[in-house]
Formats: sequence, C-alpha cells, structure tokens
Amino acid sequence: EKIDLIFTGMTNTSLSSMVSKGYLVELDEYLADTGAPVAEAVGDYIRGGQVAGKTYSIPTLRDLATSAGIMFLKSYVDKYNIDTESISEWSDLTDVLRIIKEGEGESFTPMFLNGSQYTSFMSAFSDPLGDSLGTLAPGTDDTTVVNRFETEEYREMIELIRSWYEAGYINMDAATTTALWQEAAQAGTAACWPNNMKPGQVENQANMIGQEMVGVHIGKDIVTTSSLQSAMWSIPYQAQDPERSMMLL
Repeated sequence: EKIDLIFTGMTNTSLSSMVSKGYLVELDEYLADTGAPVAEAVGDYIRGGQVAGKTYSIPTLRDLATSAGIMFLKSYVDKYNIDTESISEWSDLTDVLRIIKEGEGESFTPMFLNGSQYTSFMSAFSDPLGDSLGTLAPGTDDTTVVNRFETEEYREMIELIRSWYEAGYINMDAATTTALWQEAAQAGTAACWPNNMKPGQVENQANMIGQEMVGVHIGKDIVTTSSLQSAMWSIPYQAQDPERSMMLL
C-alpha cells in the first residue's frame, strides 16, 4: 500500500531486519534539509534509529529512560520500619529481605520474582540492544558490543540473586512461574518485587490491588536502544513523496 509514514516499534520485527529487507527509506538527506527541525528536536537520541551509521527511524519524544527499582507494600515498610532512603543499590536489599523473612516466618518469601521482572535487574548495568545477548555498558561513550554473560557486572548480579534464592527470600518457582505480582501481593505471600519505576507507577499499581505502596529507585535511569526503538517513525519505501512525508513529520 502507498503509505506516507509508518510507526516502527512495538512490533516483533526489529529495525535492522526492516532495513535489511529494504522496507524503509534512508532519512539522512531529508534530515539535513526539510527535516532539520526534527533532527534538532531529537538530538543525540537520533542514534537510536540508526543502522550501520545511517538513519532510518526517528525516535518519538516521550518517557525515554528505563528506570528500575523495587516496589514494596507499604504495610511491610511500616511494620519493619524500613528506611527506604538507605536503598540505592540492589545489594542494599539483602538486610531488608532478611528482616522481613525473620519477622514473617520460614514459609514467607519477601520478594516475588518471575521471568519478566528479572529484566529489572539486568537493565541496571547494560543496554541490551534488543536481544540481551550483545550489550553496551550504559553511561559511557564506548560502543564496543560485549557478551553480557561474560561481564563482571552480570556475574555479581547473578550471585546476589542466587544468594537471595538460597536464603529463601525469593519464591522457589521464580524461574518457571507464570503468576503475576498482583497475585502474590493479594495472597499475602510477598512484600516486594522488582519493577519498572516510571513516573506514576506507584500510584498505578496501588490502584490495581487497592493497597498502598512505596517505590524505591535503584541505580541510574538510563536510555537504552530498546527503549528508543519501541516507538519510532519511519518513511516506508512505498511513500510516493518522501520529501513531503518528512515535511509532515
């Protein structure tokens, strides 16, 4: 079909795949002329829409950062007088989880974890580049792609989570469960869970289950390639007049 602009992102097809199949128009010449205001508005984030140094998509301007942290049911924060201000790293949670575990009993697992929440830990130290295998270190200009599983940061994170698991701080079926945090919270079987900490998340989740919550940011908020590529605009090869498509954009 003859389409002037298409939304690239939130699909199962990667940007690099669409480019390799010739679906998208290269945008650099248009960004240097008609699209100059677009390039100025997006700034360095334009790199999120590039493949092999050429621009094929324009990231949208929105909440671009990935923000990780931990979500607590406020009742446990109050009950055990947890100083959430003292939590700035994942390792700071160890003593908190121990206190809750000792207070609630052997059968209680303070942290609920499933496969999707595992990514909250991983986003703390690398840009997954979409597939979570080859990664970039966040907060640096080093564009060397490394194997995530060979990094020291990955080893330290896995050892920390493993220690929590062995101590009974995490549900035993964390690797296989399809249950959601809502179920654990409402069943009274968990006090906290790792979570994306975007603005409004605490209020949103509190409304979902009708209980007060306390959210704690952990680590730095980072902008990843994946977050940029989840919502972008491109000009498809079917566009009759790419120049006017750029004018509209």
